[in-house]
Amino acid sequence: MICVWHPFTEWRPKPLVAEAIRKRWPEMRVVHLPDYDQLPQELPDTDIFVGYSLRAKQLKDAKKLKWLHSTAAGVAQLMYPELRDSGIMVTNPSGVFSVPMAEHTMGLCWPWREISLTRCDNRTKRSGRNRSCGTSRSIWPR
Repeated sequence: MICVWHPFTEWRPKPLVAEAIRKRWPEMRVVHLPDYDQLPQELPDTDIFVGYSLRAKQLKDAKKLKWLHSTAAGVAQLMYPELRDSGIMVTNPSGVFSVPMAEHTMGLCWPWREISLTRCDNRTKRSGRNRSCGTSRSIWPR
C-alpha cells in the first residue's frame, strides 16, 4: 500500500508510481491512497506500507504487515514501542539524495567563487598592490 499525504503536493507519490509497481510485479495487489480516509479498510491486508507514518493504533490493524517504508528521511515518529517490538522491517530514504544534494550545493557555490575572485582582482588593481584577498584563492584555485 502506498499512502502519503502531505500539504506540499510534490511530496505526494503520483498514481504513476503504483502503476509502475503493478506493471513490474503483476502478482502484487498495489493500492494507492491519496489520503488517509480509506486506510483503516486497507490496513488488515497490507504486507508492505509506504508512507510518512503509521500510528500505534493503526499498527494494531495491520496484522499482516512485514515492511514499513517511511518516505521521511528520519524515522523518529515511528520509534514507538509497539513498532520496535513487532519485528516489522522499517526502512527510509535517508542518504538517497546525498550525492545530488552535494552536487547542487557545489553548483550554488560556484558563482560565488567568480564573484569573490572578481572583487579581489578589482581591489588589487585599484590599490596597485599585489595582495591576497582573503581565502578565496586558496579554496578556489584558478
